[in-house]
Order: sequence, then C-alpha cells, then structure tokens
Amino acid sequence: MDKKEKRAAAFERMTPEQKAIAEEKIRKRQEKKALAEKLNAERVKELDEKAKEEERRAAIKAAAPKRQLLKELTAELKAFQAGLREYDSSVEKKIKASLSLDDYEFARDEYIDLLRTGFYFRTPKYTHPVKTIIANFVDEMIEKLHCVEWGLIIGLLSGGYISKSLARILVNHRDIIIETGLGEFVYRFAQDIWKRGGNLEEDGSVSPFTQGQIVRVNTIIDLYRPAIYKNGMLEDMAD
Repeated sequence: MDKKEKRAAAFERMTPEQKAIAEEKIRKRQEKKALAEKLNAERVKELDEKAKEEERRAAIKAAAPKRQLLKELTAELKAFQAGLREYDSSVEKKIKASLSLDDYEFARDEYIDLLRTGFYFRTPKYTHPVKTIIANFVDEMIEKLHCVEWGLIIGLLSGGYISKSLARILVNHRDIIIETGLGEFVYRFAQDIWKRGGNLEEDGSVSPFTQGQIVRVNTIIDLYRPAIYKNGMLEDMAD
C-alpha cells in the first residue's frame, strides 16, 4: 500500500469531527500553496517586466547616435527644400542606409520627422528619389510592423495634396489603416481636397488637378468611404 492509499485508509477510520479537522488542515495547506504560487508568479512577472524595461532603456540609450543621425539628415533635407543648399544626391544613399525597422521603436520621433520631411519634396513631373526611398520605407513599415503613424498620415493629408507615393500607401494598406481607426479621417481629408477643386500650393494658392490626380483623389474617396447598415444591408454612406 503506497502513501496515498494509507492516507485514504486512515481518513476513512476517522470520526466525523476528526475528518472535519483534517479537511480544514488540507484546505489551509492548499490555500497557502496557492498563495505562494501566486506570489511567486507575480514576482517572476515583476522581474520579467523589470528586465524588459531595463532592456528597453538600454536600447534607447544605444540608439542615441542613430537619433542624432536622423536629425542631421532631416536638417539636410529641410535645407535643400528651403533653398539654403544645393541638392546633393549623395543624401539618398545616406537616407537609405539609415532607415531600419529594427530600431524604429527607439528613434520613433526622429524617424517620423525624417519621413514627413522626405514626403515634402514636390516635383511636377516625376517623383523625387528621396520621396521614393521614404515611401518605400513607410510601405514596409506598415506591411511588416502593422505600424500606422496617425501623425504622419494626417500631416501629409493636411498638405492639401495626394501624391502618387502617398496614394500608393493609402491604397496598398487600406485594410490596416482602417483597422487602426484612421480610415474616416483619410476619407474626410480626401473629400476636403476634392471639394477644394485642386491642389493647395505652398503659397496658399490652388492649382487645378491633373487627370491623374483626379483619379487618385476619387480612388481614395471610394476606398475609404464609410459604410453603414440600413435595413440589415451594408450600404455606402452618402457624401
């Protein structure tokens, strides 16, 4: 007879009062064990969270040179755009080498500033190389990280112009963007641009849409048009 069987046999020989006392002891032991396990789990969780926080702080500290580099690249782009310096195509290689999803989390503000600035290159007949590099990175960021930066997207739409690069991102990642809750904002901004009847220029004037821009704005409006349920059927919301 093993220990378990011996305990069971001994329990059967007890009086009701003795059984009650034994059951109470068992209950208290179980409670004590459960409490110890809970405290141990909480301690392990606390240590794990502390380790993760320390790791994060170390990563942020390690990213300091990268943040500085991104700031310098952003300042360089702004100098080109303001006409303070003649454009130097070598910056394209530097930007491409600096963009990485691995450290995006630890230099987020500097990345967003660089991305926004890169999108502000507006050229009449072709997409600026810097803008292409930046747009490709945003495309990859949304695709792989499911990271949609509201401030970036809304900031670009606030410029009163939907470029080919921005339209590509809005079209390619429509479902992810809508999942974040940003879809209706995209729709409203696209409507505002359409109602203006043209592109808002930097000097505040409005230039007529090209045929391609008309197609782009209408495509965005159609893709992001909010839907409502009416009589049990899903219908497009009227403009």
